[in-house]
Amino acid sequence: RQLGFQEIDIVAMVQSVTKYAVTITDPNSIAWHLDKAIHLAKSGRPGPVWIDIPLDVQAASIDPLALPRYTPEPTAVQQADLYEVARKTLQLLSQSERPILMAGNGIRTAKALEQFQHLIEVLQIPVQTTWLSLDFITDDHPLFAGRPGVIAPRGANFALQNCDFFLSIGTRIDMFLSGYAHHNFARAAHKVVCDIDEAEIQKLKMTIDIPVVADARDFMQALIDVAPEFPQPDRREWLDRITRWKARYPLAAPIDSKKQQKISAYTFSNMLSDEIPEDALIAPGSSGFACEIFLLMLKIKKGQRCFHNHATGAMGLAPPAAIGACFAANKKTVISVDGDGGFQLNIQELATIAAHHLPIKFFIINNNGYASIRASQNNYFAGNKVACDDSSGLQLPDVVRIATAYGITAEKLNQTGDMRAQIRRILASKDPVVCEVDVIPDEPRIPRLSTAQRKDGSVVSKPLEDLFPFLDRDEFAENMLISMLIEETQ
Repeated sequence: RQLGFQEIDIVAMVQSVTKYAVTITDPNSIAWHLDKAIHLAKSGRPGPVWIDIPLDVQAASIDPLALPRYTPEPTAVQQADLYEVARKTLQLLSQSERPILMAGNGIRTAKALEQFQHLIEVLQIPVQTTWLSLDFITDDHPLFAGRPGVIAPRGANFALQNCDFFLSIGTRIDMFLSGYAHHNFARAAHKVVCDIDEAEIQKLKMTIDIPVVADARDFMQALIDVAPEFPQPDRREWLDRITRWKARYPLAAPIDSKKQQKISAYTFSNMLSDEIPEDALIAPGSSGFACEIFLLMLKIKKGQRCFHNHATGAMGLAPPAAIGACFAANKKTVISVDGDGGFQLNIQELATIAAHHLPIKFFIINNNGYASIRASQNNYFAGNKVACDDSSGLQLPDVVRIATAYGITAEKLNQTGDMRAQIRRILASKDPVVCEVDVIPDEPRIPRLSTAQRKDGSVVSKPLEDLFPFLDRDEFAENMLISMLIEETQ
């Protein structure tokens, strides 16, 4: 309920998603609260803060030099001896034959990319990344072992699930990565998990041999410092096996687009990835088939930076994210792939792009509406579709005509012409461009984790290593170095 115009108890609404939320009632307390909010936002696990300043407080006169300031209290919790923890970690690593290092975005927030690059060269073990940290290492790096998860190259998931030592730094091991089944995740491996937030480690329903509550930078530096004490065995056989997996199970379009009137999202994404240059700035949308397939097919090159927010799947993110990235990089070209549904949620930002002549290249995947929602309705609601495409009450306007109305160059990707040449021309342009890509509407997302719905409505997932479409059981068994689960033998 409200009393004033546009008034709402915003602090109560945002407290659960912020590190600090407060309404300023005393004008002279503003500096104290600002200091505290900035300190909390930047310390420990970084996060958002919220300061609500009412109009009467905004209008009050203050003496900035006389305002009380906030001084952080010294922490009472002493950090564990990271060098002792590092030695225990490297002792376990030295005894392993098939290790994996999983790098998460916590490494970036710890400003520790330099330490990460140093660490992997010191340890010389296979490295995997989450989708949010996909630009930490190039796809052609000899230690790169892929990005595993519920939609992933088979080889990446085989490597993860067959490992006997798993070192996680800066990742929550969320459901997308763990396949909705913690108990089956890297189930034969000793696990070391480093996270600055102890609550994230406690969420994991799996045995953690060495939980490390610490800043990623500090822990990696400790590992680097004590690494000479623990000579590592030759793991060329393990690295060679991962290389063979990548070669044997490459990503490819599930449908032959040459026989279709529309473009395969896999073919387009692979082609765009090939043409995006080194050092490029990539800011795709974060929801739907469009972005999942693009991120799946994206091959990271030297110097590329890819920012997205796939974890929350926020529709409408692409336009403002691309604008922010472009301004932050001094109006450097930004490449953004978004879905036709999500793009509509902030399409008015084309006015900002046109006004500032920002060189953003939008590739809008037209898959006839909300493809992810349509897939869920088809799979779990017997095909009873509601507001997901033009047959169920959703109507999306012509994005090319709208972009043109804003004064932005707009075109459709021409399947019958030279698509690669058209993509090159768009990327080379110094102007903002919107390019619509008319794709196969319900193209299968594969390889992917399959799920089944029980009679009680609950959902159960296959193990991460057993992706759909399922391999012949003999071929699958050839790829397993650990014991298979009973459901995998059938």
